[in-house]
Amino acid sequence: MEIRGKKLDDAQVAIARERLERNRLHRNNKIKLTFDELLDDFANDCMTFTAIAGSACEDGFTKERIRQVYNEYFRDLFPTKRTGRRRRKICRLKRIRIATKNALADFSDDQSLAKIARAAIAAGCMVERTVSNTRGGEIYLSRRMLSINGLRYNISHPHTPIDHGGILYLHCTIAPHLLNSTNGIIILQEIEGFPERIFVLPSRDFEIAYNCGQKRFYIYIPLERRPTYKNHVSRIDWWKYENAWPLALGE
Repeated sequence: MEIRGKKLDDAQVAIARERLERNRLHRNNKIKLTFDELLDDFANDCMTFTAIAGSACEDGFTKERIRQVYNEYFRDLFPTKRTGRRRRKICRLKRIRIATKNALADFSDDQSLAKIARAAIAAGCMVERTVSNTRGGEIYLSRRMLSINGLRYNISHPHTPIDHGGILYLHCTIAPHLLNSTNGIIILQEIEGFPERIFVLPSRDFEIAYNCGQKRFYIYIPLERRPTYKNHVSRIDWWKYENAWPLALGE
């Protein structure tokens, strides 16, 4: 059988269960939990003997009595013998992993990322946030990066349009290292009086259109549809990339 990721020998488990239940009848045993409930608790690296004593026993039982029960019936069932310190470390890592998984799906603290995530999910994409750091067990999520279908995208959210030759453009500065470290750029357009748009551009298309070197370069996104010019604004046909979400990996 397997319990909490630990593979146990069925025969040994059956023998231990029979011994515990037989001794329970002949002793004044105050343990309220069944053998299987105790087995589940002992297999849980985040359960201490103190916690098990509090839930499994009537008043008067201590963690030391639980330790005795563990040593007598359960210790030899587990293939890997772990010290309390090792169990605490494993528990901490499991909690960080679970907290990280939950955090990657939580967009409640950032409305811009939430809008992009909703649009991508509606298009059939798998969306997750990315972790920027986990110092001291704390999880720090990036506000400038998303994983969409396993691809990393940098997020840009320009707020103020500029007038260029009597035409309004969104203005963004792109650093070359962003193109080298990501699969693309997502630009969220939220300007009052204009439709809300999301542009999804692969990094390689930026590199081709702007002949990217090592310096920062500027892009201009017209708020209304404009002709595309190779050597002038706008160099990219932005409407081609509106909601151009990536396919799933392998497609």
